[in-house]
Amino acid sequence: MRPLLSLIFLLFLPIGSAVADSEREETERKLEEVREEINDLMEDIEDAREDKSDTEQALFKAEQALGNVRKKLASLNGDIDANKSRLNRLETQQSDLQRELASQKQRLANQIRASYISGQREQLKLILNQEDPATLSRIATYYDYLNRARSEHIEEARETLHSLAQVEREIEHENQQLVKLVQQHDRERERLSKHRTSREKALVAVRSQLKQSGRTLSRLRGDEERFEALLKSLSNLLADIPDAPSAQIPFKKLRGNLGWPTQGELSHRYGEPRSPGGLKWQGVLLKAPAGNEVRSVSSGRVAFADYFQGFGLIVIVDHDDGYISLYGHNRLLYVSTGDWIERGDVIAEVGDSGGLERSALYFELRHRGQPIDPAGWLAKR
Repeated sequence: MRPLLSLIFLLFLPIGSAVADSEREETERKLEEVREEINDLMEDIEDAREDKSDTEQALFKAEQALGNVRKKLASLNGDIDANKSRLNRLETQQSDLQRELASQKQRLANQIRASYISGQREQLKLILNQEDPATLSRIATYYDYLNRARSEHIEEARETLHSLAQVEREIEHENQQLVKLVQQHDRERERLSKHRTSREKALVAVRSQLKQSGRTLSRLRGDEERFEALLKSLSNLLADIPDAPSAQIPFKKLRGNLGWPTQGELSHRYGEPRSPGGLKWQGVLLKAPAGNEVRSVSSGRVAFADYFQGFGLIVIVDHDDGYISLYGHNRLLYVSTGDWIERGDVIAEVGDSGGLERSALYFELRHRGQPIDPAGWLAKR
């Protein structure tokens, strides 16, 4: 029976694999459709903004540009690190080859010296033993062996020289690439400085304009309404996207044990007044140094990863059973819409995008669209 069972298993294995591939392709197709619909949705939301001013548009563009430059810099830093790692490996290989070549040269020199000394003695023996065939045969075999060994050592040295030359060419190429990467990195840092200046000017202009017109509250309300519309649309768009296979713990069972998304000081709590107009914080604000890692509190699908007015660079993660987590005001995003992430994965860096005066992370939890207090879910510290 066992051979028969094995045969049945082998017959069905390709079919199962084909089904899995088909399901993955279908999921990817749906995700691509979701990405396109989210792009259309963002355009509609931006077009619908009635309070959009030139100064707010300038801030929006400056912060988007800052995010793009930081992403480019992060990529360049990764390329530079990879280049340096390759250089280190090549230089180690170069040192090994140089030592091997020196050793081969020494062995060859010793062999030639020994052959020369031995040769002088054997020549004397040949003169004294001209009529001894056994001695002549032995000496001839010995010289043949020496010649073959010398040839092998010479060939080994040639191969080492060839390898060494190849490695040195590769080192030269990597050094040239490193110079280009560093130059590109310097140019991007200059762009970063210019965009920072533009952002600061735009931020001052926006705050001044809002203060003069008394529109701070209406702007906050408008941002909140647009955000609610985004969440509702995302919920509908992602309803048919299957979860990635994972040994995840159901989100509701993590209550009280969620890791904090970043190391920071609690600045605003859930439910605290956000403005004199009655708006309240629907999440928590954590003051943290710019560049701090932001980690996902649980596994899930990235529902949104982009810039959103009022929240800056934001990541929204869709968990199971209608739970979502939100991470706002980042300066750099490491994930894209549709990505599947695991608990504790680094998804962003803390920043001040979205018009913040200082770097902080806005963190929010929702269940079926309704905000919930993160304090009851995050682990005690």
